[in-house]
Amino acid sequence: SENDSKLYYRKAIYLSDTFSLLNKDIITFAIRNVDSDYFENKTVFSVGYMLKNHQPYDVRFNYSKGFRTPSIKELFYNFEGHNPIIVGNPDLLPSENDYFSLSVDKRIYNNSYSFEFFYNDVKNLIKDFNDSQLGLIRYINIPNVVLSGFNCHYERQINSKNKIKFLFNYTDSYSENSELLNMISKYSLRLNYLYTFIDDQLFLSTNIKYTDKKRSAENIWLEAYTMADVLFIFSLDSFDLKIGRKNIFNYKDDRRLLLGQDGYTSTDYLSSYDPGRRYVFEISLKY
Repeated sequence: SENDSKLYYRKAIYLSDTFSLLNKDIITFAIRNVDSDYFENKTVFSVGYMLKNHQPYDVRFNYSKGFRTPSIKELFYNFEGHNPIIVGNPDLLPSENDYFSLSVDKRIYNNSYSFEFFYNDVKNLIKDFNDSQLGLIRYINIPNVVLSGFNCHYERQINSKNKIKFLFNYTDSYSENSELLNMISKYSLRLNYLYTFIDDQLFLSTNIKYTDKKRSAENIWLEAYTMADVLFIFSLDSFDLKIGRKNIFNYKDDRRLLLGQDGYTSTDYLSSYDPGRRYVFEISLKY
């Protein structure tokens, strides 16, 4: 909404390589140099090491040093015609992070699982912030955000007819600005069961998803919920067909019809909202 222009040059050089040692362990390494206006040059890197001499288990360690300069929009954007007004911040600092992960996985025919720990420490995270006192949205730096936790998955072909898959995530979060932790669930789980009636042609798929409680952007806690789907899947040479029922427990957030501050339905609640129990029909053509 302003008759103005800005020039902002940013360039980067990225190099990476992967190589095997004599004991068959694998090392990956990458390096990136970032050169941009307004900010000093920065060189960051990532390194990964995989142990291969404990088969059928692979053990991985990863570390990466991240660096991101603000975009031209985050620095100079000025949209006075928007309600609320959106403005950039030319005083933004680059964001940096240190990411560590350690994982173990096993992948063999008809049986696989993995377990991963992760830790991500972010400094000067760039975030859009709704400043209600000034009546505008502006970009700011958050001094410190830490995310840690673990992910695990298990998948097994029990026999020629039955297959299961299990996914579980745990996330612990910390920030001096509690708003950054909105919409983060501590626990989430997904379970899939697949039964084969006719090999490669007819299947029954059951999915169950659980999400722990989380806080909305309006500082209201959304309760934990469970959703389940049942689908029949027909797979032929010319098309795939899915027929079934979604959300068989008929979960619906009772607050989905509440009005937000702008007088419209608050989209913050829709993140945990589903239309409820319904039938589905989907056909995908193959060419």
